[in-house]
Amino acid sequence: MECVEVLRGHADKRVHCGRPGDPWQRGPPRTHPPVCSSSSGLPRGHRIPYPCTLQHLVVRAVSVLSAFPTTSLGQNGDACRRSPGVRFPLMQVPADFSAMILDREGEAAREWLESLPQVIGELLDRWRLRRTGSPWCGMCAVVVPVVGEDGRRCVLKVSWVDDETRLEPVALRAWAGRGAVALLRADEELGAMLLERLDERRVLLDVPVQEALDIAAELLRALRVPAPPELTGIGDIAARWGAEFRKEWRRLGQPCPERLLSSAVDLCGELAGLASESWLLHGDYHYGNILGRGDDTWVVIDPKPLKGDAAYEVVPLLRNRWSEIRGGGGTRVAVRRRLERFAEVAELESSAVIRWCLVRSIGDAMWFREQGFEDRAEISWDIARTMFADL
Repeated sequence: MECVEVLRGHADKRVHCGRPGDPWQRGPPRTHPPVCSSSSGLPRGHRIPYPCTLQHLVVRAVSVLSAFPTTSLGQNGDACRRSPGVRFPLMQVPADFSAMILDREGEAAREWLESLPQVIGELLDRWRLRRTGSPWCGMCAVVVPVVGEDGRRCVLKVSWVDDETRLEPVALRAWAGRGAVALLRADEELGAMLLERLDERRVLLDVPVQEALDIAAELLRALRVPAPPELTGIGDIAARWGAEFRKEWRRLGQPCPERLLSSAVDLCGELAGLASESWLLHGDYHYGNILGRGDDTWVVIDPKPLKGDAAYEVVPLLRNRWSEIRGGGGTRVAVRRRLERFAEVAELESSAVIRWCLVRSIGDAMWFREQGFEDRAEISWDIARTMFADL
């Protein structure tokens, strides 16, 4: 989770309920973490993606396929009877999907899980949709491939409503299909969205790394629109990190040199004070969240929206393909060259990109260290050290 979505897709780093899908990072409960865990006391300002591997996708998909279903999902109801086509049997919510939701949200989620079949059936009827295949399901959402009365192929996404998922339609409305998946209808109370269906064969994760970086930079520039006022600002996130990083560093046994930690803390203060821009940010900007449309353009999916300087968005693009980005010219030289090119194409200040990459990588590394993901932590430490050398 970061992931191949829509339709390996549109559910939140999700897995197809009936065939291998591709959750690239949301494995067992909360492997797609908040900025830092609640036990550490660090803020939950956004979520941290981490590298996608084919092996991870296969293992995750197999775990879903091996689970016994627990809940019926996605009756066609009157919508099916009104529309010509195949009648589908009742679908099922996989046991591990239910377990993940219950583990994360507690018993409050049980009623939601039990209501999903009825909710989806009512949405199919109300929006006059016909289901065309098996649903996808993942950490936070269930997604059903559908067609509308006009024959348009879409996906119906129903999410567990929390502080992040409730803001997804806010961001998609602001982008209005320009550089982002088009939002066709929404019911915020139910956490439901009807979205355009994208080309699952075209995922930026599959594109050679320099070409992928160029595409991501161009798209990031295209996504620059004023942020809705209700979004959290990255300046507030940086201020919280500055207050918590040192305490977390000590708790984890001082896992990096003190001067690197001090640099990150100081930068948090600077970034908090400088964060005056109010652009809409995706918040989870990685290759797996960038898919192709049928018209050969690229668009983002699955935003966790924030507001601020778009330089904040860059670090997942480094982390998820770090070995490729370092290249054969030595870590610092290769990375600096790629970052300068990215900043130029995206129309960002390269110094701001470096500072945000350092600060975010320190937070990533400490979270991964706490969770026992030492290989991922080392990637983030390596990024932080590389950024520190270029300050």
